Amino acid sequence: MGIGQTIGTILRETFTAPASGSYVIQAPQERIVLRQGGNYANIDLSGFNLSGLDLHGTNFRGAILKNANLSGTNLIGADLKGADLDGAIISSAKFDNASLDQTALSHVIYDIPPSGLNIETAL
Repeated sequence: MGIGQTIGTILRETFTAPASGSYVIQAPQERIVLRQGGNYANIDLSGFNLSGLDLHGTNFRGAILKNANLSGTNLIGADLKGADLDGAIISSAKFDNASLDQTALSHVIYDIPPSGLNIETAL
């Protein structure tokens, strides 16, 4: 998805998402709607600012989140299996009960360790 996210996907997420728990994130050449519990498998959100968003229970399986800002992001119960978080900022992010099998976590940046993720054993 990412830049290639279709208008249909954006509209579907917009109209099916509840008023609270929906976020519109913007990059120079694209706008994406994210919602709690949404399905964003294989999406490319490299470099996006997702800091402070509540995305618990969201499917990011195989997503590319390289250099994304996930500071303070609630990813409790999220599916991040096979996701690429190389270089992501994860200070104070919440990964409790998240599926992190085969998740790439090299070069992650944090000053306050995230919860639910043992950085020493994950890297």
